[in-house]
Amino acid sequence: MANFSPYAQANTSADRAYGCCFFGIIVAVFAAAWYVLKYAFRAAFWLMKYVFIAMYYGIAAPFLLFEFLWRRGGMWRPLLMVGAGLMFLVALVLVLTAPSIPAKPAVVATATGTASPTVANTETPVPATPTATVSAVPTATLRSTPRATQVATAEAQSPTPIPPEAPTATVAAAVAPQPTSGDERIAAFVSSVTDGDTVRLNYEGTVQSIRMIGVDTPETRDPRKPVQCYGAEASRFTKEMLLKQNVTISFDETQGIRDKYDRLLVYIWLPDGRLFNQLLISEGYAFEYTYNLPYKYQAEFIAAENDARVAQRGLWATTSCNGVASPVTPTP
Repeated sequence: MANFSPYAQANTSADRAYGCCFFGIIVAVFAAAWYVLKYAFRAAFWLMKYVFIAMYYGIAAPFLLFEFLWRRGGMWRPLLMVGAGLMFLVALVLVLTAPSIPAKPAVVATATGTASPTVANTETPVPATPTATVSAVPTATLRSTPRATQVATAEAQSPTPIPPEAPTATVAAAVAPQPTSGDERIAAFVSSVTDGDTVRLNYEGTVQSIRMIGVDTPETRDPRKPVQCYGAEASRFTKEMLLKQNVTISFDETQGIRDKYDRLLVYIWLPDGRLFNQLLISEGYAFEYTYNLPYKYQAEFIAAENDARVAQRGLWATTSCNGVASPVTPTP
């Protein structure tokens, strides 16, 4: 049954009035927003018109003034020509005296001393490599003379030796092998050291793991083997000499580019020209290691191992490993 109570009718009317009022407010708000946006866009287009006109006259004004004065003739034409010449001279002086940004040098050295622009290298200061006896430097070196070479030269000429900076490890006398013809060296940066004979370096824009040709240091990371005698010392020596350093690398066509673990097979050359692979052996941190086929510098590496054995350096000392740090057949 319908309720005809006056209270019920009043409530219904109030609800309807409230609903209509709320809807009207929403419509009014949207209408006001529409008109604001409409006139704002009109004002923006109007302003843009005059902004472009002002830009046009601001750019064209000098040319219009030049044309106006040129048309008047008389003394204006010589004055305009002199003014244009002075402006040209000022612009030329500014261009010639502006400081130029030097290009990053390409550091790819070959045995003939030429540099290939294929790989760029950002030069950073290289810590001096202390030497007990200065090693012979190969004929192929980088363009810039590293500080380590300067220190070595100063030590050879001065009766007072210059104290080394870092690392503190003693470097034995070793004659670096002479690079062969076509022995191209490519710039690289050592980003991390895995163990004594394995590092990771930035090469051609990517970080790659490399294995040094002709050397085998005692194991420290192989899960199949315990940490071997002098393995920690070899890793520490490699970190001191190579970590965060700019070096150059070269390949050996007799060994291929990569091993079965997809590591690059390379020789690592220090900034002062010494071959780090050979240095590991001559200092007694590694064994000479021939895998399958003889490599380019095998004779030099064998001679370095014999010298370290006779001098009882590193792992060859009777007080350390007595030359038996790696009884297991090494894996290349």
